[in-house]
Amino acid sequence: MLETSTAQAFEDELLKIRFDASRACWLATANDLAALPASLLDRFLIIEVPPPSEEQMIVVLESLYRDLVSAWGAWFSPGLPRSLAKALRQTHPRKARQTLSLALTLAASANRRLLHVEDITQASRILEQGAQRPRSGFV
Repeated sequence: MLETSTAQAFEDELLKIRFDASRACWLATANDLAALPASLLDRFLIIEVPPPSEEQMIVVLESLYRDLVSAWGAWFSPGLPRSLAKALRQTHPRKARQTLSLALTLAASANRRLLHVEDITQASRILEQGAQRPRSGFV
């Protein structure tokens, strides 16, 4: 489907219909381009998105925090303390969201209305341990 000649006469195997997909625009994302074959990479325009700067990451963290605390009602203060933003600024946004979510739960379970750096540290440690455990499946 990435080559015009084959996309012009694409046949859907399930629906058993043939159609022209040559005008479709394809977008793809990857965390690591080195893992992709050159034959695939040369079919795309590669646009690298750099990680957020420290200032941008703090804005991202503040937004994540506001979004997460909104589910707690008035339990937590609406602003992310600067010390917590500094503790998380080297973390990528998805992991930061997981860490903040767990840290809020840890603080609330300790009947605290403020997050502490220790909550972030403990949440990070718990998430890291969970990532190292072997995954179990169903038989």
